[in-house]
Amino acid sequence: MVDKKSNYEIIEVLFDTPEVTDKTLGFDIGNNFGDYSIIADTAVIPLWHPPDFDDYNDIKELLRKLNINCLFSIYSLAQKYLETYNNKTWGEKDDFDIIQLKNV
Repeated sequence: MVDKKSNYEIIEVLFDTPEVTDKTLGFDIGNNFGDYSIIADTAVIPLWHPPDFDDYNDIKELLRKLNINCLFSIYSLAQKYLETYNNKTWGEKDDFDIIQLKNV
């Protein structure tokens, strides 16, 4: 269905699944089936609710633990990030999910 298949990769999206395999790329936190990421909105492409850099040190320390894919390698780090983010007055308010991304 795409013109050049080599330009794309297929990933599996799992919600609230902490067990990792050799195919796991990492964990993101967001909603709408991956349509919104609080990692991306805080550190990669802050568009909707950019962080208050005066209230950012704890978030910054957690972001230093992101892997090469800009994802958390383990579920518990994603949980800690979500908990910390939810306590920020500047953060987006929603019911976020921890999302595991895997190679297929």
